[in-house]
Amino acid sequence: MGAVGTFTFQSLKEELEELYQSAEPKSVSDYTFQKPDGSEINLSALFNGRDELLLIFNMGKECPYCTLWADGYNGFTDHLNNRSGFVVVSPDPPEVQNEFYVSRNWRFPMVSHSKNNFAEDFGYKVDGKYYLPGVATFSKDSAG
Repeated sequence: MGAVGTFTFQSLKEELEELYQSAEPKSVSDYTFQKPDGSEINLSALFNGRDELLLIFNMGKECPYCTLWADGYNGFTDHLNNRSGFVVVSPDPPEVQNEFYVSRNWRFPMVSHSKNNFAEDFGYKVDGKYYLPGVATFSKDSAG
């Protein structure tokens, strides 16, 4: 029995850390999102007073896997909020998002990107119609 290549969790972790360290930070626009109640909120406000933001791209109500993952966020939302802003973003319009959010008893912040190009700009919308799940992290610099 032969091995094509070997790796360990530690080696993968170190490689990922090297990639993070070599990446150049990019400025982003202060996108406007819609909260489940229909009101607007800017990306900068999603940091919730923190210097870092963890943002989860959710494909919306129609994706059972995204729903499964989101159900689990309730278990660690408080832990994350002690360290950074945390929000889930989906393409669902606010009224659909709100009804689904309430029905699932979610406790984490959620916003809609249905009225902006956020998903496209970050590569989470393919061919102008297919959404992808994923994670993005943001940090504030001295300019905010």
